[in-house]
Amino acid sequence: MAGRAARRERGLAHRHRETAAPLGVPKSEFAKRDFYDVWYPNLSPSAELVAEAPAAESEQDWHAFVRKFKAEMATPATRSICSRCYRMR
Repeated sequence: MAGRAARRERGLAHRHRETAAPLGVPKSEFAKRDFYDVWYPNLSPSAELVAEAPAAESEQDWHAFVRKFKAEMATPATRSICSRCYRMR
Protein backbone atom coordinates (compact mmCIF):
# COMPACT_ATOMS: atom_id res chain seq x y z
CA MET A 1 0.00 0.00 0.00
CA ALA A 2 1.43 3.34 -0.93
CA GLY A 3 0.75 7.01 -0.50
CA ARG A 4 -2.17 8.53 1.34
CA ALA A 5 -3.84 5.24 2.30
CA ALA A 6 -0.65 3.92 3.88
CA ARG A 7 -0.15 7.12 5.89
CA ARG A 8 -3.77 7.00 7.04
CA GLU A 9 -3.39 3.38 8.22
CA ARG A 10 -0.27 4.30 10.19
CA GLY A 11 -2.03 7.35 11.67
CA LEU A 12 0.29 9.86 10.05
CA ALA A 13 -0.66 13.39 9.15
CA HIS A 14 -1.52 14.32 5.61
CA ARG A 15 -0.71 17.88 4.63
CA HIS A 16 -3.31 19.44 2.39
CA ARG A 17 -4.48 22.79 1.12
CA GLU A 18 -7.44 24.36 2.83
CA THR A 19 -7.86 26.80 -0.03
CA ALA A 20 -5.82 27.80 -3.03
CA ALA A 21 -3.29 30.51 -2.36
CA PRO A 22 -4.24 33.88 -3.85
CA LEU A 23 -2.89 34.74 -7.26
CA GLY A 24 0.30 36.75 -7.21
CA VAL A 25 1.61 35.27 -3.95
CA PRO A 26 5.07 33.77 -4.46
CA LYS A 27 5.52 30.16 -3.31
CA SER A 28 8.18 31.34 -0.88
CA GLU A 29 5.46 33.30 0.96
CA PHE A 30 2.93 30.45 1.31
CA ALA A 31 4.29 29.11 4.61
CA LYS A 32 4.96 32.58 6.02
CA ARG A 33 1.36 33.60 5.37
CA ASP A 34 -0.05 30.32 6.75
CA PHE A 35 -2.03 29.16 3.70
CA TYR A 36 -1.61 25.51 4.69
CA ASP A 37 -2.93 23.42 7.52
CA VAL A 38 -2.41 19.88 8.77
CA TRP A 39 -5.10 17.25 8.71
CA TYR A 40 -5.00 14.18 10.93
CA PRO A 41 -7.41 11.58 9.55
CA ASN A 42 -7.42 9.85 12.94
CA LEU A 43 -8.96 12.97 14.50
CA SER A 44 -11.76 13.18 11.95
CA PRO A 45 -15.08 11.37 12.19
CA SER A 46 -15.17 8.03 10.39
CA ALA A 47 -16.70 7.90 6.92
CA GLU A 48 -19.71 6.06 8.35
CA LEU A 49 -20.26 8.75 10.95
CA VAL A 50 -19.86 11.56 8.42
CA ALA A 51 -22.55 9.89 6.31
CA GLU A 52 -24.91 10.03 9.30
CA ALA A 53 -24.45 13.75 9.94
CA PRO A 54 -26.74 15.11 7.18
CA ALA A 55 -29.59 13.01 8.55
CA ALA A 56 -29.43 14.77 11.94
CA GLU A 57 -32.62 16.83 11.98
CA SER A 58 -33.11 17.44 15.67
CA GLU A 59 -31.00 18.37 18.69
CA GLN A 60 -31.33 14.78 19.86
CA ASP A 61 -29.95 13.48 16.54
CA TRP A 62 -27.05 15.91 16.72
CA HIS A 63 -26.24 14.94 20.31
CA ALA A 64 -26.22 11.28 19.22
CA PHE A 65 -23.72 12.19 16.48
CA VAL A 66 -21.53 14.01 19.01
CA ARG A 67 -21.65 11.04 21.42
CA LYS A 68 -20.57 8.66 18.65
CA PHE A 69 -17.76 10.99 17.58
CA LYS A 70 -16.51 11.31 21.15
CA ALA A 71 -16.55 7.51 21.42
CA GLU A 72 -14.40 7.31 18.28
CA MET A 73 -11.99 9.83 19.78
CA ALA A 74 -11.67 7.87 23.05
CA THR A 75 -9.26 5.28 21.64
CA PRO A 76 -5.71 5.23 23.02
CA ALA A 77 -4.28 6.16 19.60
CA THR A 78 -6.39 9.30 19.22
CA ARG A 79 -5.81 10.30 22.84
CA SER A 80 -2.09 10.07 22.22
CA ILE A 81 -2.32 12.27 19.13
CA CYS A 82 -4.48 14.83 20.95
CA SER A 83 -2.04 14.88 23.85
CA ARG A 84 0.92 15.49 21.51
CA CYS A 85 -0.94 18.24 19.67
CA TYR A 86 -1.86 19.90 22.98
CA ARG A 87 1.77 19.88 24.12
CA MET A 88 2.89 21.51 20.82
CA ARG A 89 0.73 24.60 21.19
